[in-house]
Amino acid sequence: MNNRYRGTCSVCSVSVEAGEGFYDGGYVFCSEPVWKQMNEKSGRTFYCLNEFNKRFGFSFASAAEVFAEEQKHEAEELATVREKVRLDLVNGGLVAAAEEARVRSLEAVIRKVVGADIALNEMTWEQITDVRNELTRRTDARLRRESLQTWKDEDKCPRCGGAGGSDKWNFTGWTCNRCGGTGKY
Repeated sequence: MNNRYRGTCSVCSVSVEAGEGFYDGGYVFCSEPVWKQMNEKSGRTFYCLNEFNKRFGFSFASAAEVFAEEQKHEAEELATVREKVRLDLVNGGLVAAAEEARVRSLEAVIRKVVGADIALNEMTWEQITDVRNELTRRTDARLRRESLQTWKDEDKCPRCGGAGGSDKWNFTGWTCNRCGGTGKY
């Protein structure tokens, strides 16, 4: 936002006349404000474009160029991480997930999810993670069924654990609304 106030740049202490520079968030800047995240733990640090270029050795002409460069860098990092995940899944991770899910045929799951017969090493990141997510969903469903069967075999209510109620339900009457206070399945 264009500056209406006379003052000094909040970053580099250069004198800024009214109508010059930029005003953002209560601060006056001699050039476009740019923020940089130094690391994951620290917050954002604001710079004027002149100081940003000087401090980090760049020659950007506008804050939009800085933003575009950061977006490009983040996209490259994301692509690198995705490729690592894809390779991990191709090199045994997907087979291990299929074994854990106890599926009869990994190829059948791939065919169902992707819609075509495709080799593991030819799958894109989106395709291979969709297959992994389907295998994870199947594993979770199997574990829920086994847990529910355990509760049935022990004849205990899965909500209250067989107690019939809980102190955390004192405001609603203490009694478990699944078993009606019996504690039975």
